[in-house]
Amino acid sequence: MQIPKKFPSTVDLLRIETEREYHNLYNCDFLNPFFKRTWFLLQEFFQNDEEKKKVLAVTMDITPAIVRAGTVFLFGKPVKIQVDDNSDSDGKIQKAIDAIVKRNNLQQKLIDSSKPFQYTGHTQFKLRADVVNNKKLAVIEEIPFDNWFPNFTNLPEGATPTVYHIVSYISELEADDMVRNRYIYIEEHTAGQISYALFNYVDGRIGGQVPFSTMPGLLPKRPDQATDALGTVTEKTGLTAPDVVQIDGERTVKDRLGQSLLKPIRPLLDEINTRVTQMSLQIFNTLDPILQAPKGSLPIDQNGNTQRKKRDVFLVENGDPDLKYVTNDNPMLEETFKYIELLIEKSAKLTHTPQSFLMPDDKGGIESAESLRTRFMLFLKQIEGYRLSYTDGIEKILRLALQIEGITVPDDLEFKITFDFGLPQDPEIEGKVWGQAVMDGIASVETAVSQFQSLEGDLLQEELKRIKADQALTQQMQPKPDNTPDPLELTAA
Repeated sequence: MQIPKKFPSTVDLLRIETEREYHNLYNCDFLNPFFKRTWFLLQEFFQNDEEKKKVLAVTMDITPAIVRAGTVFLFGKPVKIQVDDNSDSDGKIQKAIDAIVKRNNLQQKLIDSSKPFQYTGHTQFKLRADVVNNKKLAVIEEIPFDNWFPNFTNLPEGATPTVYHIVSYISELEADDMVRNRYIYIEEHTAGQISYALFNYVDGRIGGQVPFSTMPGLLPKRPDQATDALGTVTEKTGLTAPDVVQIDGERTVKDRLGQSLLKPIRPLLDEINTRVTQMSLQIFNTLDPILQAPKGSLPIDQNGNTQRKKRDVFLVENGDPDLKYVTNDNPMLEETFKYIELLIEKSAKLTHTPQSFLMPDDKGGIESAESLRTRFMLFLKQIEGYRLSYTDGIEKILRLALQIEGITVPDDLEFKITFDFGLPQDPEIEGKVWGQAVMDGIASVETAVSQFQSLEGDLLQEELKRIKADQALTQQMQPKPDNTPDPLELTAA
């Protein structure tokens, strides 16, 4: 195995720590443990002010709302995965792909993966073979971000790793659930092979290697498996590339992994948390306010001290001043709400999230699809970037899965992976656009019908046959041209 002596490295551990913070932000596990309790307290305090309650609700849901918007527009509808008919004339590859997608529930796994893809900046999958009735079937599994360690050792910036490590931390428990020993289990994925090893856990890093007999049942029997003197188990996959796929979000050549969508708004989220907590403390300290009363009107104990808590009933004479509570009339509370709204608006802009996805939108009426596309332009462009990443990732996953199942896939086989924003459609406009495209010769009838009616496969071919039959019938019903000469033309001749 190509594992460095000091593994995981300090850089890897810092990266995992940062990504766990983003994970906690997505789950609304804010840094201040006081936050959740104060939010409910504030909701109760401002129960008669709907606008303030809405602002407070957004502060509790801002990060999930930003990520949820990207997920809905990326995978709001199932992804269509097809291959070019010219390279798959008998449909064998398409049937295999459909079976792999269905068996692995890949559509749902893509939806699930899009959340860490956004809040950590990347997601990753591994593939393996299950043998059923002497036949290899591809299994696709998502890998958590904190189990994923691409090996960038001795690689120049921008180079793609060829070695990947998947790490799990395992505890051996006593009968009373006390930890006896801790281990680090590592899978090393390279082109053509997977290696498995078990190490002692020493202060977060690997110690000495131990055989798998130390923890029986941890590693099931694998096909084409061999064990060396150190206890490393090696499995031959026969694949031409590592059986793992990493899908990155926005990144540059200087970034080893995609960057979190939440990175630019991290300071804003901390600020929102701080302001809500401060506001709550202000209110909490005035829930048991001091009573302002005339001197001598409150009960006195035997030592001459005023008994503030004994104040259920006070008898006053005519002309006596009213008793009243000293309440918090701090004008900065109102200003704090305005400031929090400003922070929410800024968070939406920095993540290209339409503000209406976070704050209630009072816009009335039904908005057209074209109007929505215009308003959401930056957001939809960002989703297009996500699609490019997932298009490449899905093709890599399926090529590996087909190779595992022994299906030959030509290198030039074209994959057609189609996403749908899920925006409302205007049939009249869509029909005119595709009709004009056919007339101008920039789209075929088949493409126009497929896109306009969302049809494919046999259903599309049947619809094209019906259209062709209707066109032929229409031509038959048209009156034939009258070839009788015009009498005036004969006279002139």
